[in-house]
Amino acid sequence: MLGFGIGEIILVLIVGIIILGPDKLPNAIVEVVKTIRVLKKTISDAKETLDREVNLAEIKKEALEYKEKLENDFNKIQDDFQVVKDAERGLQDNIQSVQNLFEDYKPKIIQEEKLSVDLNNSESFAKIQDDDIDKQTIGSIKSSKDES
Repeated sequence: MLGFGIGEIILVLIVGIIILGPDKLPNAIVEVVKTIRVLKKTISDAKETLDREVNLAEIKKEALEYKEKLENDFNKIQDDFQVVKDAERGLQDNIQSVQNLFEDYKPKIIQEEKLSVDLNNSESFAKIQDDDIDKQTIGSIKSSKDES
């Protein structure tokens, strides 16, 4: 309890009997025991309160760490999102420049080639009909071969 041995307790009782007398000693002992119980309860409550405060401090510290981690992750996500937006803008610019290149390009339609398919043959093949080819096309093909 408080580090009192049997001999010390007997000495305190003898002094108590001498000072208080046998009539008041039982009431004094009851009051001392009540006081000791109140002190123990007060000390126990103080320990519990201190433990709760320490626990609350730890919880608060953990909450701050989680908050900081979430803020860092959120900032990373924002940075990644900005990179994606920049890449999208770059792609849109590239698409626009390619469209601008082809805007002026107007291919000449030479002439559609007629294809005929021989259905009697087991292997189908296409045959270009010679009389449908434009004479200018043949001339341009010949001139490009002559140049090279």
